[in-house]
Amino acid sequence: MDAFRDISHDRLFNVSAGAYSVRILLFYGSLRDGSNSRKTTEEAVRILRSLGAETFMFDPTGLPLVGTKDGDAHPKVLELRKQVMP
Repeated sequence: MDAFRDISHDRLFNVSAGAYSVRILLFYGSLRDGSNSRKTTEEAVRILRSLGAETFMFDPTGLPLVGTKDGDAHPKVLELRKQVMP
């Protein structure tokens, strides 16, 4: 298939000296431990790390709904913010 080219490691991760590697935050949409969404995300993490990316996987369990009182101070919100900030 011509639509799917081989991954060019040099093009994707051409990081000059002193620069950061590619950082990727991955979410999954199911709360079940054995969900296909979680397994797919774990496999994506494995592949991306093998290509040299710095990956973070976020577990959504316990994340409060938007607009919840004191939601900005919730530990899961603070964890997520920590992972997305450089």
